[in-house]
Amino acid sequence: KNNVKLWICTSRYIRRKTENYVKIIEAAGGKVLSDTCAVVTWLKEIGVDVLMTNSAKTAYYAPTMNNVETIFASLDRCIEAACRE
Repeated sequence: KNNVKLWICTSRYIRRKTENYVKIIEAAGGKVLSDTCAVVTWLKEIGVDVLMTNSAKTAYYAPTMNNVETIFASLDRCIEAACRE
């Protein structure tokens, strides 16, 4: 969907080990970010109103630090939501 973005946050090590998957994800329009998490980004400033995550840390901190609605779900549900048309 145009208004849904898939961001995957991982370590630089995992990104390098899985570069073939990274290329597939990015070719499909997703972003793979290394050595950071969504909590320390400027979500509201870039137009994010709702954040869906499988990270308990992000789900806990994002509503207060970023002032966004946060949905905590499994990785499968997050991927399904990003890929649903």
